[in-house]
Amino acid sequence: MPVSLFCPCSEPMVSSEDISMDYKLPRTIGDTNTHHALSDLYFCNDCRALRCRKCSEPQIEFKFCARCRHKADPHEITRVCPKNCFDCPKCAAPLSAKSQTHAPAEGRPKGKSFLFSCGNCDWTYDTGVETRPRPLKVILQDQRADMNTELFDRLREHYALEKDIRSFLSSRKVTSDDLVGRVTPDQLARLMAGKRNSYPDFEPTDSDSYCKVQSEFPESHPLSTRISHICKACRGDLVKLDRSDFLSTKFYKISSASDVLPEIEIFRLSGKLDNLRRNSTNNLCVNFANSQSFSLEINVSTLTYLSSDLDPVEDSANPGVEHGHMVKLTLPCQRFTLGPRPDKFTRPENLVQGIPTIALDQESKASRVELIAKRSASLGRLSSGKIDTTRDCPLDEGANWATIPLLVEIGEVEEGIRLRLPLFVTVHTTHQISPSHPAVPYGFWAILDLGPIAV
Repeated sequence: MPVSLFCPCSEPMVSSEDISMDYKLPRTIGDTNTHHALSDLYFCNDCRALRCRKCSEPQIEFKFCARCRHKADPHEITRVCPKNCFDCPKCAAPLSAKSQTHAPAEGRPKGKSFLFSCGNCDWTYDTGVETRPRPLKVILQDQRADMNTELFDRLREHYALEKDIRSFLSSRKVTSDDLVGRVTPDQLARLMAGKRNSYPDFEPTDSDSYCKVQSEFPESHPLSTRISHICKACRGDLVKLDRSDFLSTKFYKISSASDVLPEIEIFRLSGKLDNLRRNSTNNLCVNFANSQSFSLEINVSTLTYLSSDLDPVEDSANPGVEHGHMVKLTLPCQRFTLGPRPDKFTRPENLVQGIPTIALDQESKASRVELIAKRSASLGRLSSGKIDTTRDCPLDEGANWATIPLLVEIGEVEEGIRLRLPLFVTVHTTHQISPSHPAVPYGFWAILDLGPIAV
């Protein structure tokens, strides 16, 4: 995840008197748990802010079985299908059940048995003869409860026997007559011979049943859910489902951050974005792409000096600060405009126009044609490998994207540390989504992950 976005929902709640104006970065921005991919975030139009899974609230709208289409109450605690839908405990494949009628026999009335078989593996299960009509799910629940009770009784007997054996070896409170029938004759003989020696190894008669319990019963098929999401701050809808039918795949509203925020990518002017070294100057560029049908005014800012752990450093003439041990950032172009996304964006001829020049290669015909059509001036700036810090406009720009330069000077930072650079992006637009959502600017923090620093 070279570029991630910071969600401020984990920021500590402080009063206005405790806020320090000298603290230029959010206090939790160094915590990687607050960094999220753009595709994992929502955007609340009412709050004009990002929302992650921590500051959004899921709400279960429907519970249903995808196999038999049984609709369950979303407020019930049950998580499995109440009908006869079962999965194989070995491979989780659907099970088929066949019933067989048994005629009355001596001492047994007429009954039925059910045989479960898996079509994916060789697993089978037979319920045995049931003499009274009961739901198949209830039959399996009772048999599972009987098995658990039996295993518990055997486990309790095992530990009671182990306690008596220890008492038999250490004192005469327990005699050999108390162990007859509970251990085999060979085990009893070894215990008799080891009374004056150390404890002999003791193996219970059915040791495998005590130490592990393997599922021998069909597993009920889990219920599927359809979930909507709301903002915890304003209780507004982030994801709103079609509530008319639980099998419907329609959405009335999806406030995904990838549909609102510009997509950010980071490149190196020459070479790959790796092997960043200490005491080096790195010429990078950051590309912003607009996914909306209207223009965006972008303002990007950052700190001049940073330590290697996302801590700001005062850039004033302070003799106590050694800038040689820090990271210096230079962002010549801080204000630019992103055009709207072209119509019929999925067409190949329009799709390639939305790819920045620095990301194009020679592997496809459309890419080669687009490179030929590019202006020679922008190609020269991108291929030079150096950044002109006096130029305050983008290195290159297209229909809905712009590439701006970023100069990163790395000092004597610690070897192997992962370098992350913060950018604060402010978005302005005149487009009004609805009368209840005016065109209000918003901002967010983007974290550029440049990877570990080499020597």
